[in-house]
Amino acid sequence: MYRPVQLLLLIFLPCTSALAQEKVELQWENGKAKSILVYTHVLKHYSSYMDSVSFFSLRVKGEATPILGSSEVVDRGLKFTPMWPLSPGVPYQLYWRNELIDTITVTIRNDVPPTVRIFPTADTLPENLLKIYFLFSKPMREGISGKYIRMLDDKNDTLQNILLELKPELWNADHTMLTVWIDPGRIKRDLLLNKELGKPLASGNTYSIILLPGWKDSDGIPMSTLFRKNFITTEADRKKPKIENWSFIKPDDDTTNPLHIYFPEPMDYALAIRGIDIYLGNNKVSGIERLSNGERIWSFTPNEAWVKGVYQIKIQTLVEDLAGNNLERLFDNDLNQGVSALETQGVNHHLDFEID
Repeated sequence: MYRPVQLLLLIFLPCTSALAQEKVELQWENGKAKSILVYTHVLKHYSSYMDSVSFFSLRVKGEATPILGSSEVVDRGLKFTPMWPLSPGVPYQLYWRNELIDTITVTIRNDVPPTVRIFPTADTLPENLLKIYFLFSKPMREGISGKYIRMLDDKNDTLQNILLELKPELWNADHTMLTVWIDPGRIKRDLLLNKELGKPLASGNTYSIILLPGWKDSDGIPMSTLFRKNFITTEADRKKPKIENWSFIKPDDDTTNPLHIYFPEPMDYALAIRGIDIYLGNNKVSGIERLSNGERIWSFTPNEAWVKGVYQIKIQTLVEDLAGNNLERLFDNDLNQGVSALETQGVNHHLDFEID
């Protein structure tokens, strides 16, 4: 028997029992918060919830749309399963109608195997793809990525001499994100490796990026599952991104609704997160950035409600597409055609909007 997603709110309503009983059990699968069990003794305190369940909602902080999912009655209570696992570190807000009830954050368990998300997430990528990001659920041990990361062709054969081996590896500060480069020497035309070995990927083919199980996190817990991303390649991308081709819809005053920027092509995940900021006058607006829809949508949710005024979206020139073309230069130029590698250097990029 299924109930609407909003029943999750019951987890956080006060229990009047004099006993300090546990009210909820977070259920994990492969290191992900896959479902939540609300115990029967909690539900007994809310005999009228069936009549008012439509007024409950669970949302990511700053988002207006409730999270989708389903719930079912099981032996020990009510089991809620979101359509996607709840993300560690992401704040979720619980509402009764439009009144904020509570803000919660799923914490990371140290005794479960780490998991990983692979970027770019799009299924169709240019043949001159430059970088791959591995975003782990927990800090990982470094210096051993070559033992676990593979690039395969459509016959599941491992491609050789395709990933650049860097020492030290390119980790972020908390060792949860690893950057892996496809060898630029094979991507750039007229370089020796390109001439000897050819381009690393070819348009129209199917490839896979896999991460083998066994890689241990900083607590010594190994990954228990093989992670795989399949993609198809298209022709090389040798055009610079242009912000005049971007679009956005400004948010409303006195809300924390996110501002979305829409790209005509997927953008580099890490650089888009790092290189786009919003200012009100000289003050940087604090909030949370995200990329979605195959890295075609950049979203910013402010920590505090938008106020009236003139805003500026400042875009650093380091923001680039999947082929390494940024707002100033192309990553790879055809030297035989004499195309300059640097164009519009030093230009400040920004988009302006006013909330009134």
